[in-house]
Amino acid sequence: MSDITTLLEIFGGTGAVMLAVGTCMWKCFQRHDYELKEGFWDRNVPQKTLSNNWETKGENFPPLENFGSSWKRRKFSKSVKKNEVNVYKVNIEKKHGNVYVYIDNTETPPPQNGGQHFLRVKFSHVPKNAKMKFQLKHYKGDLNCWLPSAFHFPKEKDIKPRHWCCCFKNTVYTFEPYCKIGDKDVTKDQIGICLTGGDVPIDDVYIEEAYLGEKLSIKNIFCCGRQKYTLLSRKRQKINDDN
Repeated sequence: MSDITTLLEIFGGTGAVMLAVGTCMWKCFQRHDYELKEGFWDRNVPQKTLSNNWETKGENFPPLENFGSSWKRRKFSKSVKKNEVNVYKVNIEKKHGNVYVYIDNTETPPPQNGGQHFLRVKFSHVPKNAKMKFQLKHYKGDLNCWLPSAFHFPKEKDIKPRHWCCCFKNTVYTFEPYCKIGDKDVTKDQIGICLTGGDVPIDDVYIEEAYLGEKLSIKNIFCCGRQKYTLLSRKRQKINDDN
């Protein structure tokens, strides 16, 4: 107690703030497990997490231009490099169509997720009034048969611009729908992001990060303008002691 009193006597209000911040950090450290990965974490790469692509033609798509096949068309959404990392770059003119960037999935979420998927995506920016949303679609049958579930409808969540202040915008979004695999007729699902060129075009929207799996926090650590590490943190699981 004397050390705390001395700290407050010497630094006054600053000491109180330091004490509060230190206490908060210690409590956070006690409640979470941490893991440090070198460089950009390979499970957070969009092309690996959301490897499939389905593009649909819109009403204003040029009639003389050949649209081609919808599956893996990769014209609205293209793989490019940004800051030495593979990302998706999405451009869709007004009412030219939409793209669904997703992954086919047959596995239930990790037990610690409580039956929910955890999809975390980071965008370069989210245009105001643009049509962007998360989607989870439920299917029945084997991998050669993709028929929609007769019991569960698709789950969607709009992606809207948000910010904490006028100069800082949060472009990390999460989607945590309940997985229905094993419920009724559902044997698999598709989870991802749908971007539509509606009344507002999709102009140079980059999908910079995408992760699907155990619920956790991801922080990129930079030095001299380059990413050196990725810090992962997850809530520490309580251990039941029956003794």
